[in-house]
Amino acid sequence: MHKHMSNYIDEVFGPDGIMATHFPGYEPRAGQLNMARAVDGAIAANTHLVVEAATGVGKSRAALVPAIYHAVHNRRGVLVVTANIALQEQYVTIDLPALKSELPWPFTFALLKGCSNYVCKDRLAAVHADDSELQATAKREKYTEALVELLHWCDTTTTGDVSEAGAVPPGVLALLTVGADRCKGSKVCKHAHACFANRARDIAEQADIIVANYHLLFADIVVREESNGNAQVLPDVSVVIADEAHRAADVARVFFGSRFSRAAVHRLVTDTLRTMREAGMTVKDAAPMDALEREADTFFDVLLRLRRSKDYDTRLRAAGVFDADPLARALFLFDEQLKEFAHGNPDSVFNKLRKRVSKHRQALLDAFVLADKNSVYYIEENNNGRGARAVLCSMPIRVADKLRTGLFDAHTTVVCMSATMAVGSSFAHFCDEVGCDDAPTRIVTSPFDLTRQALFVVPAGLPAPNESAYRTAVPEFTSKAIAQARGRTLGLFTTWKNLLATAELLRRDGTAERYRVLVQGEAPRTDLVEAFRKDTSSVLLGTASFWEGVDVRGEALSCVVIDRLPFSSPDDPIANIITETDPRGWFENWSKPRAVIAFRQGFGRLIRSTQDSGVVVCLDRRLVDKSYGKTFLRVLGGVRLARDIDDVGRFFAEVEVEQ
Repeated sequence: MHKHMSNYIDEVFGPDGIMATHFPGYEPRAGQLNMARAVDGAIAANTHLVVEAATGVGKSRAALVPAIYHAVHNRRGVLVVTANIALQEQYVTIDLPALKSELPWPFTFALLKGCSNYVCKDRLAAVHADDSELQATAKREKYTEALVELLHWCDTTTTGDVSEAGAVPPGVLALLTVGADRCKGSKVCKHAHACFANRARDIAEQADIIVANYHLLFADIVVREESNGNAQVLPDVSVVIADEAHRAADVARVFFGSRFSRAAVHRLVTDTLRTMREAGMTVKDAAPMDALEREADTFFDVLLRLRRSKDYDTRLRAAGVFDADPLARALFLFDEQLKEFAHGNPDSVFNKLRKRVSKHRQALLDAFVLADKNSVYYIEENNNGRGARAVLCSMPIRVADKLRTGLFDAHTTVVCMSATMAVGSSFAHFCDEVGCDDAPTRIVTSPFDLTRQALFVVPAGLPAPNESAYRTAVPEFTSKAIAQARGRTLGLFTTWKNLLATAELLRRDGTAERYRVLVQGEAPRTDLVEAFRKDTSSVLLGTASFWEGVDVRGEALSCVVIDRLPFSSPDDPIANIITETDPRGWFENWSKPRAVIAFRQGFGRLIRSTQDSGVVVCLDRRLVDKSYGKTFLRVLGGVRLARDIDDVGRFFAEVEVEQ
């Protein structure tokens, strides 16, 4: 029988509790107490829980304290998963170390990442052995100096976690890291005993609390499913704390989908040649490899032309619109050659290469016939600086069944939490997306006084987003807001066109001379956010990835400008197919709930503490013109609505008078 004494919650969070002794002036937050009790109750009763906890509640500690308690007292293994690296790092560098020093129950924790996040000892050995191909690649990409610096770091690191190496060009990391599909495996790799990824996994096996991300969780689901439970990626746990749960379904769609590209074929051939070289083999018959490279070139060139033609609209809609036979045949013949190289040895690295061939061939043939009715097949066009490239992609439309089986049925307690999951008071969209229809739900409201701390401005006189004048209105109104906020502005955009047009105007109208303008793509995201935080009068412009995870408190972020309501793009293959398969319900059941959640994320960048104040400006008249605009306004916690762009300046003048 599990030991369970819920009064420990009060002993930690109460007015005279542990937190009070560590933080002078501590005042209990009712929302945090209520959430902690709910999490404790779910773990004790072996039930699931869906909880929306607004910014300021302190949801990380509200979930971690009961999770740690049950891990220590009732031997409940706990996995914490997040959707982004920044939050993952916050858990292991701030939250858990602090709780380790504060709580009276000794516990251990470990961070576990996918193997591509660790330096591969096998690749490292190849470099030290003068791997000419790798060195040539570094020279060609002008990465030689960065590679030398990384090699020096490799000599001193104890974890091999490349995030500790500082800013390293992705191309350099690619030279010394391998994903799960390129890893030789412990049975074959000569360096398995010293493998950084294996060491991290061993440490995690012994930890009370494991911190990972959704990709690793989903990889574990796949491996367990494919091996009938005989293999796994993550240690066994009974409790999962799923943070940023509003992103779980979309991350799962990408993970459970497929991507097949010319680059994937090139990596396959390159890895085969390297494996042969390491085994002392020479290429006696290059025909299968040459044919595969040649057919891949032809196929993806044709695919790119199809993507750009009038016959293609958002996704593949009919079977057989491209000729898959030549490339499928080349993959088959290449697989036959790898089969010969393996000599019947099941542990051969060549068999791992064969699995990749099989995966690529299956992705090709499935897209050719549109094999899965629950999947959407589409062509993506990428440009990495070396010209446009086509990628053949697929994504499942619904992931609820897979998550229900692999996540909720496989663990006694799953706590899904986020600052934004509900639409109004309904969790129907979220629960339907992830497959936890029967889980109890709870909303923990914000301790912030948004009626006092914030103002929401939807300027009158804006053109509609579908009008041509809107393209010039967005930069102009953004510039006006920045001037009245005296910099200190985060611009959130739904399209690159709006972002780039705004950046151009700010540099033309003198704004960039008065305030530092930071633009997504001109530096790494983390560097931009840190520069924005330090330079309190700066301006930061970003698209999708900046709508979440930007946590800047204080004066530096005093104004947020949102260009338009974040409805899914018509070019989104999932949105496109749902629109067509559910012509009556797609807006209410899919488009609007997702837009509301994304909008709340963007709005939530503004107020991050009880001392923060500021203005959110949204340049989308549909908020007041359309009936569905009321749904967006209702989720903003009673914030005041203004219609004059000059109210931005008036608000800050009032704040200064009060101070």
